[in-house]
Amino acid sequence: LRSADLPHAASSPVGVAAQPRAAMSSLAAGIEQQTGGKHPSQVTELILDKCSASKLAGDELSDFKNLETLSMINVGLTSLENFPTLTKLKRLDLNDNKIAGGLDALQESALFSLRVLNLSGNRIQSLEDLAPLGSLPNLKQLDLFNCAVTSEDKYRETVFDMIPSLIMLDGGDRNGEEIDYDDELEGEGEGEDDDDGDDDDADEDDLDDEGEEDDDLDDGVDGEDAEGDGEEDFGEEDEDGEEEGEEGDEDDGEEGEEGDDDGFDDEDGEEDDDIDEAGGEAAAKRAR
Repeated sequence: LRSADLPHAASSPVGVAAQPRAAMSSLAAGIEQQTGGKHPSQVTELILDKCSASKLAGDELSDFKNLETLSMINVGLTSLENFPTLTKLKRLDLNDNKIAGGLDALQESALFSLRVLNLSGNRIQSLEDLAPLGSLPNLKQLDLFNCAVTSEDKYRETVFDMIPSLIMLDGGDRNGEEIDYDDELEGEGEGEDDDDGDDDDADEDDLDDEGEEDDDLDDGVDGEDAEGDGEEDFGEEDEDGEEEGEEGDEDDGEEGEEGDDDGFDDEDGEEDDDIDEAGGEAAAKRAR
């Protein structure tokens, strides 16, 4: 038989296994893709969903000190051992993994700012496994959907007692009533509103104080003007009074002088009468 008549051999060389489809990217590769060469201190959010990582090596995320949101959904995690210290982390999504316990790792990671924790779809079975979450001082929202622990007796009541800061568990409050809790608004917006309100109040107080100061200044200026006007008026009145007094004195003086003149006239008249009488007597004597 000629070789051309033989069946064609398989394209793959003998003894070489067929290549599997592309595997999930590693956690390190996902981080590189997310950060795009940014310095870790500039990154506040990492979405590493569906990356491959059964556990953390301990150094992948340790440099992301300003991280606020971390999502590792369906990455195959079986343990939280070596979870990094992320003091500014506010939201952590770990749903659809294979975590069965070991939540004390979160307790040791100083997650003081953590508000939202999603552990839905994991293998947490007992309420005791949730005890370490009570040390998270600002945890407001916890999701444990599709975890065996949710079927435990007094599950909701126990979890709320265990985590004093908790507001919402699996979409509801302590009584199971559905609530719409927005972490961003509750955690940040209210603080900003309060700050704005305080600033507004402070501004209003400042304006009021300025208004009072302006009123005081106006009152002071008006008072000074009034005093000035009063002093000027009194001064003018005093001057008028002095002028009138001087005029009065002059009038009195003139009247006195006129009176004196009248007195002289009276005396002159009397003297003339006496002279006339004396002359008459002398004439009578001569006639005799």
